[in-house]
Amino acid sequence: MTNSPLINSPIPNFAPDLLQWFTKAQRAMPWRKKEASPYDVWVSEIMLQQTQVDTVIPYYQRFMARFPTVKSLAEAPQDDLLKMWEGLGYYSRARNLQKGAQMVLEKYGKTFPKTFDEWREIAGIGNYTAAAIASIAQKIPVPVVDGNVLRVWARLTCMPDNIKKENVKGKVFDALLPYIQNSGNPSWFNQAMMELGALICRPKSPNCEGCPLQKFCMSFSHNCVNEFPVTEKRAPIPHKIAVVRLIEVNGKFAMMMREERLWHGLYVFPMRVFDENKFEESMIVTANEDTPEIKVKTWKKRAIVRHQFSHFSLDLHPIVGKAKQCHFPLYTRDEIEALPLPIPIRKIWSQFCNESKR
Repeated sequence: MTNSPLINSPIPNFAPDLLQWFTKAQRAMPWRKKEASPYDVWVSEIMLQQTQVDTVIPYYQRFMARFPTVKSLAEAPQDDLLKMWEGLGYYSRARNLQKGAQMVLEKYGKTFPKTFDEWREIAGIGNYTAAAIASIAQKIPVPVVDGNVLRVWARLTCMPDNIKKENVKGKVFDALLPYIQNSGNPSWFNQAMMELGALICRPKSPNCEGCPLQKFCMSFSHNCVNEFPVTEKRAPIPHKIAVVRLIEVNGKFAMMMREERLWHGLYVFPMRVFDENKFEESMIVTANEDTPEIKVKTWKKRAIVRHQFSHFSLDLHPIVGKAKQCHFPLYTRDEIEALPLPIPIRKIWSQFCNESKR
C-alpha cells in the first residue's frame, strides 16, 4: 500500500463539482422526485438494501400502488405485505417496514419524524436509512454512509481503515459532515455520492477518466486506486441441503407457514434442511421418516433448485408424492398461487405445474 504523506490530509470542497456532475448524470428513478415524501424515500431505501436498482423499480411501483400511504402499509394483512414483497428476498425488511409504519402512525399521526435522531428510533431504520430520509426528503444536512459512499471516500482519501468495521462508518460520517453542511443541497449531495459510487467509482474497473472528482482523488493521483477500499477477505460460506416434499392429497397440497427465521411468515412445502456434512443421498427419499403418519407409496424426484443467500448456499431437492391424508394444512393450486412464497419454493412449484401439464 502506498505510504504517501497525503494520506488522510484534508480534501478541498468537492461538492460543487459533484453536484454539477449529478445534474447531468443522475438516473431516472420513480422515487427520485423534485419533492419526494419521507415515505417515498423510506420505502425505496429499504428495498434497495442488498438489491440492485433495476430489480427494485418494478417492485417499488407495485408496492406503492398497493400501499400508497403509511396508514395503508401499517394496516395491511401480513400475507398481503409479503406477497407484494415476494421475490425481493430478505423478508424481515418488509416486516420491519410495516412495524416502522405502525410506530410512525401511532406516534406522529399524519406527520413524520422531523430529525435524524427521531428517524433512528423507528423500527427497521438504522443510521444510513435515517440519514437518507432526513436528507433527501427533508433537506437535513446529514451524510449517508453506505457501501458506495464508503468506497468513494476511501479512494478519495486513501483511507487505510477496513470499511467493513462499524466504527469506520462513524468516522466517515463525521468526515463528510462539513461537506454536506456546506453543499447547499443535502438531498443532492447524498444522492450524488451514492450515484458516483454506483456508476463511476465502481468496485471493479472504476471509470476514473469520467470521474468528476478525479482532481481531488488521492488514490488516483498516486496511482493506487485498486488498493482501496481496504477490506478483509470473506470466509467461505457454508452449503446446506433441503429436501422439499410436495405432498398431494385429493388434488390439494400440503403447505405450512414458516416460523423459523429463514423465510419467516412465508409459505413452504414441508421441508427439512441439513448441513452438507450431515446429509446423505439416501435421505432424499427417506425425508418423511419424521412424519410417519403420512403414507406416500412412491416419491418422485424433481430437478434440484439452487439458491444463494448472503451467508450460505442452499440446494433444494424436491420430491413429489401422493397421500390419502396429511396433518399439514392443504391448499388448492389457486390458493398456492396467491400465497407469499420464497423464490426457490416458487420455482419448485412452477416447475411442478409445468411438468404436470405435459
